[in-house]
Amino acid sequence: MTVTGVDDSLSQSGNRSARISHSASLEDPIYDGISIPWVSATVVENNKDARVRIIQPEGAILVTEWSEALPGERYTVALTTEPTHEVRITTVLSGAPGAAVVSSFGEREGATVTLTFTNWSRVQTVTVTGVDDHVDQRASRGVSISHGAASLDNAYDGIIIPAVSATVLDDDTAGVTITESGGTTVVTEGSGASWTDSYTVALTSKPTHEVRMTVVSGTPGAALVNGPGATAGVPLLSSPSPPPPGPPRRR
Repeated sequence: MTVTGVDDSLSQSGNRSARISHSASLEDPIYDGISIPWVSATVVENNKDARVRIIQPEGAILVTEWSEALPGERYTVALTTEPTHEVRITTVLSGAPGAAVVSSFGEREGATVTLTFTNWSRVQTVTVTGVDDHVDQRASRGVSISHGAASLDNAYDGIIIPAVSATVLDDDTAGVTITESGGTTVVTEGSGASWTDSYTVALTSKPTHEVRMTVVSGTPGAALVNGPGATAGVPLLSSPSPPPPGPPRRR
């Protein structure tokens, strides 16, 4: 007789015993109902290690603040054995606040996402996407994605799951742009709209605090500047002209 163990794909607490009994029913009265010894078989568990497997690109996950070129990076989550009950795995972002979001199929992007495993052989994908905050961060930011498991299956409930690290590259640079109307600024002495010209001032990234800019004329008295916060007909900032040189002193 050949005894074969059945692979149930479940994570059992240890090896199991199987008792194999025998009975005889024959026309021969000598063997009919004769006592036959039973056989004890030990079934060695091959699914002891219930684990959650994380598969990610080589090295840390690298994303940039949202752009069409690099919309996000993915990693997958899978169970190594069949659970006895549903397993829910929740991802939680930590590190630089607001630097990235996570999402999965059917889940909205956010700081957390929940994966539900009813079919243990199904691999699920988590997408990490950088958030464009329009702020010059001066350096890349790091985020950590931790995982927690909850299940009525004791093998998976609270099981330790590796964290995933991600680096978010900044795509903003602080600067000030000047745009002259017509490409140049030309004014004529006089008054009225026909003697004036204009230019615009803009920031290239979102500031974290109020930014005040001061306009200084290199030739005081030659032109007046009107703009937000400036009084019409009055220089936004004037530098006093040095007094004319007087006659040389006699010694």
